Amino acid sequence: MCAVIGVYLQKPTSEDFEMVKRVFLESKIRGMHATGISFLPAWSDGIETYKDHVPADQFPWINRLHECVADDGNLYLIGHCRYS
Repeated sequence: MCAVIGVYLQKPTSEDFEMVKRVFLESKIRGMHATGISFLPAWSDGIETYKDHVPADQFPWINRLHECVADDGNLYLIGHCRYS
């Protein structure tokens, strides 16, 4: 099984980022072989994608979700926890 996570948050707060982090951590049971995210950051002209062969609790971006916010201040993110 795998987990697919979709996030759309208007003007996310620190509590919102913690909630998204918890969703990833609680979803890792659905897939512990890889974790990844795609998002629309303010510092890029397009979609950025990062993935790694680690469970969600070891995924570096899990603690950098605040960097994923778009130009308009909203968070648009799709993530996964993969089970191979």
